[in-house]
Amino acid sequence: MAFLKSIILVFIVFCFIETIQFGWNVDGARLNCPQNERNALLSFKQGLIDQTNRLSSWVGQDCCKWKGVSCDNFTGHVVKLDLRNPFPFDEDRFYDSSSGSDKTYSEACLVAVGEVNSSLLELKHLNYLDLSWNNFSGIAIPKFFGLFHELTYLNLSTAWFRGNVPHHLGNLSTLHSLDLGNDIFLFSYYDNIPSLVVNTLHWTSSLVSLKHLVMSGIDLSNIPLDSFQAVALFSSLLELRFSYCSLENIPLFHSTLKNFTSLHILDLSYNKFQGPIPSAIRNMTSLKVLQLSGNLFNNSSVLDELKNLYKLEVLDLSSNKFAGKMFERFPNFSSPSLGDNLETLILSRNSLTGYLPNWLYQLKSSLKFLDLSDNSFEGRIPTSLTKLFALQVLDLRQNQLSGEIPMSFGTLSNLKTLFLSYNQFNGTIPTSLGQLSHLTYLRLDANNFHGVVSELHFARLSKLKELALSDISLSIKIISSWVPPFHLESLLLDSCDLGTQFPNWLQKQTGLYDLDMSNSNISDSIPNWFENLTFLKFLDLSGNQMYGKVPNFISPNIVYLYLSSNRFEGSFPQFPSSLGYLDLSDNIISGSIPADIGYRLPKLKLLLLSNNNINGTIPSSLCKMLSLSYLDFSKNHLSGVLPNCLGDLKRVMVIDLTSNNLSGTIQRSFCHQSVYLRSLHLSKNNFQGEFPSGLQNCTSLNILDVSDNKFSGEIPTWIGQNLYSLRIIKLSSNKYNGSLSPKLCHLNQLHVLDVAGNNLSGNIPHCFGNFNHMLFNQTDFSDFFSEDGNYQDELSQVIKGRELEYTKNLRFVTNLDLSNNIFIGQIPEQLTNLSGLNGLNLSRNHLTGSIPKKIGQMRSLESLDLSNNHLSGTIPQSISALTLVSYLNLSNNNLSGPIPSGNQLQTLNDTSIYDGNNELCGLPLEKK
Repeated sequence: MAFLKSIILVFIVFCFIETIQFGWNVDGARLNCPQNERNALLSFKQGLIDQTNRLSSWVGQDCCKWKGVSCDNFTGHVVKLDLRNPFPFDEDRFYDSSSGSDKTYSEACLVAVGEVNSSLLELKHLNYLDLSWNNFSGIAIPKFFGLFHELTYLNLSTAWFRGNVPHHLGNLSTLHSLDLGNDIFLFSYYDNIPSLVVNTLHWTSSLVSLKHLVMSGIDLSNIPLDSFQAVALFSSLLELRFSYCSLENIPLFHSTLKNFTSLHILDLSYNKFQGPIPSAIRNMTSLKVLQLSGNLFNNSSVLDELKNLYKLEVLDLSSNKFAGKMFERFPNFSSPSLGDNLETLILSRNSLTGYLPNWLYQLKSSLKFLDLSDNSFEGRIPTSLTKLFALQVLDLRQNQLSGEIPMSFGTLSNLKTLFLSYNQFNGTIPTSLGQLSHLTYLRLDANNFHGVVSELHFARLSKLKELALSDISLSIKIISSWVPPFHLESLLLDSCDLGTQFPNWLQKQTGLYDLDMSNSNISDSIPNWFENLTFLKFLDLSGNQMYGKVPNFISPNIVYLYLSSNRFEGSFPQFPSSLGYLDLSDNIISGSIPADIGYRLPKLKLLLLSNNNINGTIPSSLCKMLSLSYLDFSKNHLSGVLPNCLGDLKRVMVIDLTSNNLSGTIQRSFCHQSVYLRSLHLSKNNFQGEFPSGLQNCTSLNILDVSDNKFSGEIPTWIGQNLYSLRIIKLSSNKYNGSLSPKLCHLNQLHVLDVAGNNLSGNIPHCFGNFNHMLFNQTDFSDFFSEDGNYQDELSQVIKGRELEYTKNLRFVTNLDLSNNIFIGQIPEQLTNLSGLNGLNLSRNHLTGSIPKKIGQMRSLESLDLSNNHLSGTIPQSISALTLVSYLNLSNNNLSGPIPSGNQLQTLNDTSIYDGNNELCGLPLEKK
């Protein structure tokens, strides 16, 4: 017995000594972390730039108290290092127009300087490592990460690592979760983001404990087919995410997926899969989340094939090739079945047609999120849809639905989001919507509703954050004393009738970020209480009758400000430096543009001041706006010379200085760095000198308009060689001389060529009949033009005998105007190949010979002017085939013989069309 007591005593003493040695004192308190592990963490920290002091707590002896560090409660060893960026990239927060970044995310990143310090290997007991959403500056994932033999969780996602994923990670046999994915949206906002490369998956075969594998955003298209068999070995895998991986081999995934019978989450979205959904999926009866969006799947029996997935909670089939009425009929289910637990169903962005399916009623006890947007569903909303009492999100946007919103929508008491915009709904908006006390987001815009919206429509909407009623013929009539129950963040009421004054109830909406009241019949000055809307980032008040001065108290956070088409007056207002987009066009703003505007508003991308009373010179400080893309000062009274540095703006896409009093020459260095310049409008000024040679650097130009100036000399041949992207070139009403070079025919995308009113001579090049975009009746050139928000290109053209302004319809115009020059010779027969041409004007030249016999082939002609030349012979009978022509002028030539009849010519009975041709006869002339 005594011996046994001795043994027990020795054991207790041993445990006591071990406890002290490994981290606990006699009072039961844990000792500090081991010194070597503390030093390892500090060495790791020295290799990081901590911009926001996230690691400021990394001081003192006990590293277990440091932020992001966790220790074992018994031994004191570091077991967890969680340095995930607390502010991962958020697309909705993306407002900083100058840097093109989400500041909250980018500033919170830990930024690596050089390689990761291998001192981390001192953390021998580490089982959790998360470095996601930081910036490791394009370095490779350290190979020594494969030596953390106790690691169960490794997250290196969206951390700016580059190069091959080291196969050494295959040594982490205890790993349960591996995330190497990249957030694909981040790539849309940042240039040159480094990316990881995976050439094989064989190394994963040793990860026998793996439960979660994420490789989204990594290109896996070049991996050998047999490499995927390594993944197939993970029969206990619970989560597999391979979205945005450029995968396309369906047969391969049939064999890979069939072993995943325990899988809970499968994400294969945004790959290149096509055809039917892999049949192996139907046997994954443990699946809870299935995401297959962004592929080319098209099998019509998809829901029938998935009906046995009775545990499924999320099904996302959006952005595929599902089409027709395939979802009108839902298969009959035996229990258990797909509908039992389904909470989220997303079928958006397909080509589905027919009526909304009645079988949705079968999901009434489970369905919380339903997205059928961006399809072609038609008809009324079925009443069965209003019995989905668990529903929280309903998105039916961008369909062809019609009829009235059911009054019973007010019974969907759990509804938080209701999107019905861009349909054909009519009738009045039911007041029952005002009873949805949980409603947070309501979008009814772009429908055919009518009637009045009153405070009754918002009676219980205390949680409402977003309201969109734009583009509806609604009258908003709310009593002036009404106090809204909600605090909005976004309010879109453009094209509603708000009455002549600003609504009083807006005063209480001090948390607004977005406010759009454009085209709303307001005839009022901006009230003083606007100074309380300090969170505004987007404000659109354009298209009203607002007057007075633009106040200086516009939100200090404003980024988008649209005030065009009002009656604002006074000098150029003061704006906060946050401004990125400013449209003051079509007002009565006067005075000069501030000389220091470029320093005041350095973040501007869009600056539209057209059609005001602005005078003075163009300030050179504009060149400090390094992000400026759209500049429109047209239709003002600006004078002086063009600042040469405007051509150095690297991001500028549009410069429009039409209709001012600018003068001087365009320097040779203009457009030295403006590689993105697509539209240059300098017309109706007093510029002089030769054709600006610096423009040969503007190889991206789509539109060039330097008409109505005093430019002289020859039109350079390099236009046809260097400016190969030109669609519109207008050089009319200048003093150009010489001949037109056949090299202009290299402009195979040209659809407007206007050189009227110069001193050009010689023959019309025969190759003008080869302009590709005049050869065919093409109906849309939308990708040619520079449009951003409120900016649209504008061009005047003399067609049908009068000058017309083209804006939105500019994309449809094809015109060839060589009038009022000194061209000689015959009209080239090749011009009749231009069957897509709308207007042809060769008047007031010295052309001879006859009208081409095949002129009737130019079937798209609406305007034809050959007047005031020396043409002779008869008018070809084929001219009667021009069934679209509404303007014809053949006067003052030497034509003879009978005037053709038939078709459209019968309606052109104005005798002046044929004046000055004494040998013509027939109707409409009196001479028989």
